This record gives sequence, structure tokens and C-alpha cells, in this order.
Amino acid sequence: MYSSMLKSDGDIIITQAKISDTFFSNVDINLIKEIEYLKNINEAGAMIVGASPVEKLPIVAIYGVTQNKLEIGNYPLDNEVIVGKSIFEQLSNRNEVQIANKTFKISGIFESEIGFENGGIVLNISDAGEIFNKSASMILVNTALNSDIEEIIKDIKTLSKDIDVKSTQNFVDNYNQFKIIKTSSNVISFIAFFLGLLGIVSLMSITVNQRKSEFG
Repeated sequence: MYSSMLKSDGDIIITQAKISDTFFSNVDINLIKEIEYLKNINEAGAMIVGASPVEKLPIVAIYGVTQNKLEIGNYPLDNEVIVGKSIFEQLSNRNEVQIANKTFKISGIFESEIGFENGGIVLNISDAGEIFNKSASMILVNTALNSDIEEIIKDIKTLSKDIDVKSTQNFVDNYNQFKIIKTSSNVISFIAFFLGLLGIVSLMSITVNQRKSEFG
């Protein structure tokens, strides 16, 4: 679901270099101005992704977005949020919501086909930056039609040594591959644990059978 969300948001994705996941990424949002000066760039926007307790809910996806990356409803003002329908239905107070240690007014409700979004809360990027103490998790870039993505990626990389720049499709493929590797390693670990346990039980059983007379 996270992959589906990213693929719909831009042609190029920029994250902090050498991080294990976008949730830990911190990119300088001011790079947007420099990126938009490059050739064949239509627009660039930023997003913060994080997770936080929300009232009685232990963990909820939080999205801070720039105005050009919001495709639903009106852009939330300071101290306002737009709440996903599945989260809204679980709130006791339908007018305000507490995220971390701050209270926000609910200015709207949205529904998304992407479950990852539908179970989240959207706020403006400056408020999200205060909650998670970062500038932006990622910058998403839309390029002109038929432009050379690889050339644009090279140009963006020259702007900072602290960023990692990929086509969104390439990023999503790598992200999905990482998840597959992680799942496979968990399965292999479980099998190894089960075989080890089976070996111990078999060894104990053989030892007991060999020493029956002593026990008697």
C-alpha cells in the first residue's frame, strides 16, 4: 500500500542518503527551490511520513505534505488536520484530535482506496516538522513529459552530498525487494529454530531410551 501511494506522487524521489527507511529520512526542504530551477522540472513537493500515538490508538500514520501534494480537500491550516475515515470512526471527540502532545482541530475527513492513507492523518508540513523534528522525509519531483529521468537525477545529485536520488519506480522496486528479503529471512529463521528444537527433542529421547535401565 505504501508503494502504491509513492508511485502516484512523482517521477523522482529524494531521501536522505544511507538511511534504512523513509521514516528515518530527513531532507532539507529548501532543496525544492533549487530543484525547480533545473530543466524539465514541472514541480517539486515535500512529504513527512511518521507514526505517533493518537488518543487511545497506539500508533497511527501521520503525513505532513506541501500544498501541491494534497489531492483531497482543502489544505489544512496551522493546528488543523484532515483525518482518514477509518481513524475518524474510532475517535471519541469528532472535533479535535491529540497527536503526540499537541491538540489539532479536525477540518475535514477523507477516504482513500489506499488503506495505508485511509488509516492516517494529514497535516501541513510545518506542523508535522515540529512533531517529528525534521524538515522533510522525502522530496517528490514531477518531470516534463518525455524528459530524460536519468539526466535529471544526475543534476539533482550535484545539489547535495547528503541525498539519495532515484526514480520513484526504482525506489519502489527496491523497497518491495527489501520487504521480500526481510520476510524470507524471518521464515528461514523460524525453520532453523524449529529444526534446532526438533534436534534437541530427538537427542533427549535417544538419551532417555539408552539409559532406561539406569533410571529403573
